[in-house]
Amino acid sequence: MNDGEILSALEVRASQWPGDTPLLYDNQRTPADLQQQIEQKSTNWVRMTFLPGDTNPFETGTRVIDRRTGIVEFQIFTRLDSGPTDGYRIADVMGQHMAHQQLGQLETWEYQTERVGESNGWHQLNLQVRYRAQS
Repeated sequence: MNDGEILSALEVRASQWPGDTPLLYDNQRTPADLQQQIEQKSTNWVRMTFLPGDTNPFETGTRVIDRRTGIVEFQIFTRLDSGPTDGYRIADVMGQHMAHQQLGQLETWEYQTERVGESNGWHQLNLQVRYRAQS
């Protein structure tokens, strides 16, 4: 799989998550009504970021297969007045939805949540899910 195929598979899986928090993607237009809610800080939201990592050769005995590793990160933004529970709930639901999946030649592994804290008027958590794909 190349990076475009990996990103596409991860976006499809993420778009099927059972949460009700809006999910945005890097370098894609935000709908006007959601953009207004974000600017007014009236709704929680999540942004998915694709972070490709190393390509490692794996020899099968007859040929070399490239394995691509990386991280898909979800930046979770919750209103400052809502406390930490909302962010951790979103992280748990998204993490359980994305981790330990087999998506064709792509497999996702464990997830971890990192507290960023207050950032630009939001409380932020980063959820990271590691992946590996074969070509």
